[in-house]
Amino acid sequence: MKTAEELRLEIAEYLPEFIKNRNENFAYLKNKLDDLTEFIDFPKTTKNIEPSWFEFSITSKESIDRAEYTQYLNRHKISARLLFIGGLIKQSYFQDIEYRIVDGLIESCSWYKKNDA
Repeated sequence: MKTAEELRLEIAEYLPEFIKNRNENFAYLKNKLDDLTEFIDFPKTTKNIEPSWFEFSITSKESIDRAEYTQYLNRHKISARLLFIGGLIKQSYFQDIEYRIVDGLIESCSWYKKNDA
């Protein structure tokens, strides 16, 4: 049986090829869908960051029905799901709901927002 360290080294060996394949897949999909910018927005990288894309996020514009679009993609064997990003506790839903904030969470979110240039 391999140790955790041996497994990490083995995985690290494949990492450059894995990242290369992810980035090629992202470029391929973006190229194929580029003429749909009237309906959808694509993810953009943060300044000075070269991500390895683990998903292909699409933000639908108001001109399309998001639920219908998601169902269409899933019917055509393109796994799609909704993703919520943003300040959850700032949403109107949370106005009358009691919740707790884990220590340091707000500070780390504020730091990220401030340093994401």
